[in-house]
Amino acid sequence: MKNFLSILLINASAILVSACGSESNSNNKNYPTSSHNSNSSSNFIVVPRDAQGDVLVPMSEFTEIPLIEDWFFEVDGQGKNYNFYLYKPQSYKNTTTQVFPLLIVLHGDNGYKETRPKLTPYPLRSGVFDAFVGVNGTNLLATGRDSLNAHVREAFVIHPEVPHIDRSGLYTEPLGYWNPNALNNLVNYMTEHYRVDMNRIYVIGASMGGFGTFHYAQSVPEKIAAIIPICGGLFEYQNRAHRLKDMPIWLFHNYDDQTVRFTTSILPVVNTFMQTDVWNTFPGSIPPINEYTISYDKNGTHPWVMGSDYADGVFNFTLYPNGGHNAWTKTYAKNVVWDWLFSQTKSK
Repeated sequence: MKNFLSILLINASAILVSACGSESNSNNKNYPTSSHNSNSSSNFIVVPRDAQGDVLVPMSEFTEIPLIEDWFFEVDGQGKNYNFYLYKPQSYKNTTTQVFPLLIVLHGDNGYKETRPKLTPYPLRSGVFDAFVGVNGTNLLATGRDSLNAHVREAFVIHPEVPHIDRSGLYTEPLGYWNPNALNNLVNYMTEHYRVDMNRIYVIGASMGGFGTFHYAQSVPEKIAAIIPICGGLFEYQNRAHRLKDMPIWLFHNYDDQTVRFTTSILPVVNTFMQTDVWNTFPGSIPPINEYTISYDKNGTHPWVMGSDYADGVFNFTLYPNGGHNAWTKTYAKNVVWDWLFSQTKSK
């Protein structure tokens, strides 16, 4: 049973059409042109892209709008970049020299079928800011800061929102997916305006945000100290995993996820990073009835260990037995996850 599952090495991008969209071909340097009017060839335009095929996004003038006192802000990207929520750590104003970590949280699809030019609290409900969202999902609450800070450990947190999901396959809409160039603009804004610890920039995301976490990290591995992708894999993992070989990663997934399937989207990625058929070594019953974690470092693959209070490799993978597509709620609730993340520091 394990052996037949382990050989299903289907390209991760193929399964994203229904769950998370699709990806442009980053290996093809002759990127396609696009047009808003296919009946007239004169309207075809070349979409500016970087070397990996991602649409270029110009830097914009960001405007901060306070929402809760002086520590929770809406930041307006002026229609040229992502709007995002900004959380400032409690002790930031008490010092003029200390630098603080930066955590980037990427949301999932969340039903973004229409353009949303303004921020909405709805995507916060599946992220670290859930405690700030009212029961109706449309208003923000000032409560929950102590609980949040216990997790994010005096870090800046930015929570950008994708205004529109572009499923064209060409990614001609610059902000239609988790565009690494747009995310870079947000990071640049934060590092230029605040005392951010450049050796402690982290990314965490779920579903489409999990794929986006992998995608952004492999685009700028020199910037990121560690990532936590949840129920999301790596586009074209065979060609891109090597860019992340030295980056601390902890991947989480539910075995029974029918949206982003374990055997076709996650297992091939894990096998690629761990350079072995890890499913053939799984010690539990199939389907699993317990949570297990496995790690990999320069010395090879470590044995599976029951539970998640264990992650001692560069690449770590925790498999939950069930929960459907929602693997993020229980992951965000684990103190060990935040302990691990904020202990990671990029080598100088």
